[in-house]
Amino acid sequence: MTEDSDLLDNLRKIIYACRKLRALHVRLGKYLAKCIFASIDSQQESKIDSVMRNRIKELSKCVTTVRIKSIGSNFKMIAKNKVNHLIEEIGD
Repeated sequence: MTEDSDLLDNLRKIIYACRKLRALHVRLGKYLAKCIFASIDSQQESKIDSVMRNRIKELSKCVTTVRIKSIGSNFKMIAKNKVNHLIEEIGD
């Protein structure tokens, strides 16, 4: 696509690096979510490491937590990038 010889010559290495970067992104997201939820639960708060404890209040301002009231029987197909995202529906 780019016709860049460095990219073409190292395509396998680049794909491998992209996969490793994506895996790191997913792990960091899970870690961050775990820390934010632990900060909400006073019994879990002690599990937050000192690095995150100092920053968690600032990060928590950017997060909305919700409680699921019920799960309906009408399932909908959604895009992969919408998994674990709140999808609000007006009505019902």
